[in-house]
Amino acid sequence: MINNVNPPTKLSQIIFALVVILLVLAPLFRGGNRPIALMLIELLGLALLLLMISQPQRILVIPRYLRYFIVIFVSIPLLYLIPIPIDWWAVLPGREGYYEVLSLLEHQDVLFHSFSINSLATELSNLVIIPIAAIFMSCFFLNQKQLFDVIKFLILLGALQAIIGLMQFSTSIDHWIRFGIETHSTNAVGTYPNRNHFSGLLEMILPLAIAYWAICFNHRISKDSRHHWRTKLAYLADKESLLIAGVGVVILLLILGVVFSRSRTGIALVMLCIFLSAILLTPKLNRKRGIRGIVFLVTLVLVIAAQIGLAPVFQRFADQDPLTDSRWTIYRVTSDAISQYFPLGSGPGTYESVLLGFQPNNIQHFINHAHNDYLEWMTELGIFSVILFIGFLSIISWKFIQLMRNKDWGDINYIQMGCGIGIFLMLLHSLTDYNLRIPANALIFAFLCGVFLKSNHEPTKKRVIRNRKAKTYCENNREAKRSLNSPRNQRNPFLN
Repeated sequence: MINNVNPPTKLSQIIFALVVILLVLAPLFRGGNRPIALMLIELLGLALLLLMISQPQRILVIPRYLRYFIVIFVSIPLLYLIPIPIDWWAVLPGREGYYEVLSLLEHQDVLFHSFSINSLATELSNLVIIPIAAIFMSCFFLNQKQLFDVIKFLILLGALQAIIGLMQFSTSIDHWIRFGIETHSTNAVGTYPNRNHFSGLLEMILPLAIAYWAICFNHRISKDSRHHWRTKLAYLADKESLLIAGVGVVILLLILGVVFSRSRTGIALVMLCIFLSAILLTPKLNRKRGIRGIVFLVTLVLVIAAQIGLAPVFQRFADQDPLTDSRWTIYRVTSDAISQYFPLGSGPGTYESVLLGFQPNNIQHFINHAHNDYLEWMTELGIFSVILFIGFLSIISWKFIQLMRNKDWGDINYIQMGCGIGIFLMLLHSLTDYNLRIPANALIFAFLCGVFLKSNHEPTKKRVIRNRKAKTYCENNREAKRSLNSPRNQRNPFLN
């Protein structure tokens, strides 16, 4: 389906292998959010980064504005490790009471301290940036066929996670299919300890699966075929039709996986994903048939979900009023922390240390995350988080406008739009959880960003030929119908 425009080199093959290993294996170990799993991810990311840096001329394929953004994205967290005189550090916002504590702990005069209030936490947080930056940059080293192969692996990963999640639904806490995960014992969580992070993974993969389905569907309807019933029946069993059906089953599994995770935000975002996909991803040449296919899948999801049992899912929405969720209390105390440490912030990875001084009395458990990535980033990075986020949104919006203006869509454009939808869904989910703090989800998010921002190098000649075939589909359809309705064909008993 996808022609290999640029033959893969040995370097790109090694990069491809490392990318697949990182993206596929990271979710299998609690989302990579465990010390040993995180260490392996960082080592693989470092190897991938060094491999790409060893070919500096290849880095020039990354657009200049993205190279600048990567440098800024990596440099800002490193600034918080620069040591400054302790007298200067003590007058920074939010650090007034730390000097006496440091003096008591060190039992001697402290001469220098980094900008961060917790240097060790900042160092550990900065190490995670290595694989994230490496995955993003790798998208520009791989050709289109390799990118499509990585996406196929991700779609299969999502299907596997969804199957595991459906098997876990309503099982006992000690069942083997839960892999020792004791949290959310009646929900689908896959290999994640948290249903929201599990649904976040499926949310990013679902639009990719729909985009791949749209590509298969577009190739299928663009073929010049006879419209006799025997011909149509034969085409139902060909390779492309079976592929469309197989991808449809995967889409079905992904939707069901999110539904039975019972994540309220996840279910809402899946509905939004289907709506956006129906508008942006259905084949432009035959939009009605594409929308009918998505409507059929949604109906099938509802029927199967009803058979499995939707009562526990609905109960999840009725159990707790969203306005009484403890997240609102966490948001309030986090806002207080932001105001105290603004404009520089407390330093990357120091949110836990900061919230110790703001722990509310009505929350018994220890607060380790804000359940809102944006508030957590502002606590740690202050004004720099705002600058980075505005720059990121500007780049993504500019690319989206370019993509929408492009009238001659190739296969890569469908995938890029699927990546754009996945990015948008994750940005929305970050309002109510900390998905981008989970290494596996952050890596997949970085991959989606890299593919979305990658330039389209598909030869114009191939796009013109494919689009010309697609545009003649309707004309051939009308000619076939006129032929079947002609007096000669009406007298032929084999065509009636």
